[in-house]
Formats: sequence, structure tokens, C-alpha cells
Amino acid sequence: MIMLKTKLIVISLLLSLVFGGGCLWRGGIKNSNQGKDIASKPSLPEPTKERAVYENNFSAYALGAEPEDLFILDGDFSVKEEQKNKVLALPGVPIGDFGILFGPRLKGKPIELRCRMFSTRKGRRLPAFVAGLGGLNGFRLRIDCPAGKLRLIRGEDALAEVPFTWKSGSWMHLRFRTEPAAEEGTKVFCKVWDTADKEPSEWSLVHRDKAPFAGGKCVLWGIPYASTEIFFDDLQIFSLAD
Repeated sequence: MIMLKTKLIVISLLLSLVFGGGCLWRGGIKNSNQGKDIASKPSLPEPTKERAVYENNFSAYALGAEPEDLFILDGDFSVKEEQKNKVLALPGVPIGDFGILFGPRLKGKPIELRCRMFSTRKGRRLPAFVAGLGGLNGFRLRIDCPAGKLRLIRGEDALAEVPFTWKSGSWMHLRFRTEPAAEEGTKVFCKVWDTADKEPSEWSLVHRDKAPFAGGKCVLWGIPYASTEIFFDDLQIFSLAD
């Protein structure tokens, strides 16, 4: 009787080991497969980022040269050294509106122009600067130093303006941007600040325009009302990668 009970106990132990081990084994395979499924899933692509599609700091040009990749609309622009740094210089005379056209022709995507600008006043006379997006007929931001204004213009239409204080004899930074609006039309943003200051966290001027952005090249104008030189440097155009 004892022997029979002993055999039954041994048999039950063997059966529990077989079936229990089988479950554990099957469970291990299941967990392993789950790990493979997770690892084999393709990773999500990184969000599309904007990149510089044009850059020019004029360091590659000889002094006195006229940069080859600029289309000069009017004015005697040339490379000059200023405080051991090469810049694009516009003479202070004659007085007029003098501009350059540059960069790729862009349309249907966000576009941002960044650059630095410099000039000095002479008595009560102050210079003015203009940046353009979308060629000669696109959006223009006029940095109207004599009036103390940032003015957004398209064609002959004044779209918006905000107060602005310019510092003579100090470099200023510009960011000027357009992007397609969510529904239709165009959003325009700009900010200008002195090199001694931190970049503002907010845009200086924001405008929503009903018209779509026609696209085109970027433009910069210098207007030497003060008969003093105007310098441009660190030209950059940012847009979405193709």
C-alpha cells in the first residue's frame, strides 16, 4: 500500500514537471516573440527640419571683389574688410536705393532670411534698410531708421508697422520669414535687434495676409541717407529640405 502511494506521488510529480515546464517553455517563446515584434517595428521618421539653402559670409572673396552669386540691381557693392572681418559694403555716396538679389527661387514652403546690417548716422541724417522675400514684387520689410519704424510693405501697399529704435554704429540682426497659412494666404514674421542685446523671444511684427506667397529670390537694399557706408554680412536663407 505504501509502495502504491509512493508510485502515485512520483507519477504526479513527473506529470506536473512535464506540463508545468511545457507552459513555462511556451511562455518563454511567447515573450521572446513579443520582443522581436517590438524591435522589428520601423522607427518613426524624424520631423522634417528646415536647413540653410543659401549662406554667404563673404570670407571666400578677395577684397574689392563683386560676389559672383549676387545679382546687383543697382549700386557699387564690393567686399571690404571691417575690423578683420570681410563684409559686403555699399558706399555712402551717391544717395539712392541700392539692392542685391540672391539665393534660390523658392515657393510653396516656409522661407526665412537672416542677416546682419550696419551703418552710422551723420548729424540728423540716418540710413534705411530694406529686406525682401519673393523677389522685387514680394513682401518687403523696411527698417526705417529716421522714422523709428519697422514697416511691412507689398507693392505700394503698407500692410503693418511697429516702433523700432536703431543704434548708430552697431550691428543689428534681422530675421524675416514667410510661411503658407493653414487655410489660405501667407503668414509673415519679422524681428530686428541690436547685436548687444539677446534675440527677442517674440516676433517684433506678425502679419496674416490673404494673398498666397508668389515666391522668388531674396533681396536686400541699402539706402545711405546719411552719406555713410552700409555693410551686410552673414546672409542666410532657411527653408524645408526637398
